[in-house]
Amino acid sequence: MESSKAALISDYLLHYKTDLKSRWSEEALRFQANFVTSRLPKNGIWDWSAPAITLQLLQARLLSEKTAPPPGTSLILAAGPLMELLSPSAIVEEAARSLKQNGRLIAIIPCLRDNSPENEFFARHASENLWPYYTTEYWQETMQEGGFMTIDPPQFKENREFSMAQIEGRMNFRGFMPLIEKLQNEGYDPIEIAWGDLHLNLVKSNG
Repeated sequence: MESSKAALISDYLLHYKTDLKSRWSEEALRFQANFVTSRLPKNGIWDWSAPAITLQLLQARLLSEKTAPPPGTSLILAAGPLMELLSPSAIVEEAARSLKQNGRLIAIIPCLRDNSPENEFFARHASENLWPYYTTEYWQETMQEGGFMTIDPPQFKENREFSMAQIEGRMNFRGFMPLIEKLQNEGYDPIEIAWGDLHLNLVKSNG
C-alpha cells in the first residue's frame, strides 16, 4: 500500500467515531441501529464495525493471511469503516469463508445509488485519491455472485448529510474535501451526489 494512502486510511480511522454525527443525521443513525438490533441473534455475532477490526482485516488482506472467526460465529455484522476501505469482492470473500452454510450477514454499506454524472465523477476521483466507492447495484450483484441471498428486500437510505458535512467543513477527516472542490470546479453540485447507505440482511446459501 502506498504510504500516502496508508496515512489517509489511518487519519480516516482516527476520526471515524468523532465524525459519525457529522456524516449521518440522528434519524439515519437510529434507522441503522434499529435495522441491526431487530435482526440480531442472542449470540454467535462477529462484529466488523469497530475500527480495530478494520485494521485487523485490512492487515490480513495485505499480508494474504486468513483471519479466523470467533468460535460459534453464525452472523457477521458488516458495518463501519471496513465497508468503505475493503472492496465488495473482498468483503464477500471474507464473509463467505468465515460463515457456514445458512450463516447470516447483516451489512450497512455507504455507497452510491447509481451512476449519475455526479456519482460517476465522485467515484472516479475517490478511487484515484482515496479508495473506491461502488453503486448499490454493484454491491448486490457481488453479494449474490458470492453466494449470499437476501432475506429482506434491500433498503437504500439516501444521506445528504454527508455532502453537507463536507461543504460546511464539519468533519475532522479532510480527505473528502479535494473531491468536493473538484466537483464544484467542474460545475457539479455536491448536494446532488446520490450518497447513502445500503442495508442488507443476507444468508449464505447452500448453492
